[in-house]
Amino acid sequence: MPPRKKTAEAPAEVPRQAGPEPYTPDQLPPIDVDPMAAAQRVADLEAAAGLRGTEVDATPNEHYTVAGVIAGMPTPETTAGP
Repeated sequence: MPPRKKTAEAPAEVPRQAGPEPYTPDQLPPIDVDPMAAAQRVADLEAAAGLRGTEVDATPNEHYTVAGVIAGMPTPETTAGP
């Protein structure tokens, strides 16, 4: 079987999605510090940027179960919005 032709060239660089940067490289702790302190610093920076600890969907998990759906428990996907 002959090799297939490429239909399009792959992009040289994939564009980044817009959004807040959680931290810049100069904010990261040096490599020679305590690993637990370094991990905590990164977690603190991510939390400050809103990447940790923010629940997107406050709907209880029970609403997504079979029993919840049969009982008619509301979810954002099943509730009519404006």
